[in-house]
Amino acid sequence: MHEKISESIKVMLCDMTVNLPYYGNFNLFINFKENENMPTCGVNVTMSGMNFYYSSEFLSRLTQKQINFIVLHEDFHLLFNHPKRTITGHLNHKLSNIAQDMIINHIIWEDFPDFFIEIPKDEKGRNMALFLPKEYTGKLIFEELYTWLKEKKEERENGNNPPLTEEQEYGPNAQNPRNSNSTIDSYSLEHILDNIDSNDGEYLDHHMGDDVPEAYRESIINDAMEKLQARGLVGDNVKKTLNKLVKKRKDYLKYIKRSMSNEIFGTKKQKSITKPNRRQIEGLKGNKKIKTKINVILDTSGSMGGQGTFEKVLSFIYRNDIELNFIQGDTEVKWVENFKSKKKLTTMKIHGLGGTILQPSVNYVVDHFNKYNTVILSDGMTDHLDLSKVRGNVLMISVGVKMPIKRSNNKVRQIVLDKDK
Repeated sequence: MHEKISESIKVMLCDMTVNLPYYGNFNLFINFKENENMPTCGVNVTMSGMNFYYSSEFLSRLTQKQINFIVLHEDFHLLFNHPKRTITGHLNHKLSNIAQDMIINHIIWEDFPDFFIEIPKDEKGRNMALFLPKEYTGKLIFEELYTWLKEKKEERENGNNPPLTEEQEYGPNAQNPRNSNSTIDSYSLEHILDNIDSNDGEYLDHHMGDDVPEAYRESIINDAMEKLQARGLVGDNVKKTLNKLVKKRKDYLKYIKRSMSNEIFGTKKQKSITKPNRRQIEGLKGNKKIKTKINVILDTSGSMGGQGTFEKVLSFIYRNDIELNFIQGDTEVKWVENFKSKKKLTTMKIHGLGGTILQPSVNYVVDHFNKYNTVILSDGMTDHLDLSKVRGNVLMISVGVKMPIKRSNNKVRQIVLDKDK
């Protein structure tokens, strides 16, 4: 093991002013290996366990505090389980690298003392670690940051972008986690997006693939974490940091039911001669609560098939007192039917399984069912939807990532389900 890595682990284990025995002990489960072909550092999981590969030449250029930063950075790649969230979400690997590093570096700089860590510098003295762009206003969640970066990348690809000057490439372009009102020096968002194909989104470390199935990877890491917890090493400071790293579970059923009840279903009454009001007779007419009718657009593209995704999203939309205008579509509207009972819904056959273009289905709603509220169900990998002509409320339920919206004049709410739930 490189002497500076060894020193980093020793301080984590023994120095009570640093108070990081959890991470010091976690590193005792990792195999540290010098690799002359490694440009910087990187981690993965193989049948031999968790591995940390490093270039001695690279480490020799860094100070001890900068190496402390990198050791924590690689620990968090293992603890965060980003590879699974990248693969199951069908996310772009290069953009995922950037989103992962930004969040990990943000947490390290926010949670660890500056007398122990320092942002690693390259040979020109520039910060190698990427942080959240100063333009980003979303939450510290991998999938949310990834979606934002993806949208910014598409905007830049569709624009006329002159070459960046040196001042535009690097400077106070990132949020400072220690002070929300200040910035720190980092590469600009424009530079990061322009160079993503040449450097694979890698600035501080090399992102490696695992040589084992995902279930085995999880078992290796979870076993180490459970042993550390059994030793009483999970203090409040560790819980605080790990809670930022681990994706929080939402009570999606409760959230979706509330959104459906308040914004989609509603309650409607109309005059009726079929149910006379015997207590307050108004001629022959009384009041009868009628069924709510809503539109449901189901994405039946190939990316939705074979994953249990249909069952997952459909399980949230049916109530016994509603009627559905049901539209199935991929690159075109495949099938439309009116459902008045849950039993009939269960007999539905899936049509399509082609590409993912939902705008024709949205246009069909505008032309035929525009006085009703609409629910759109998808895996999120759709075209940019124009909802500006849809009159009612729209609830969009997707799996993995948000559905991109081009224009909208109505009330739209999006709910993104965990793909592995």
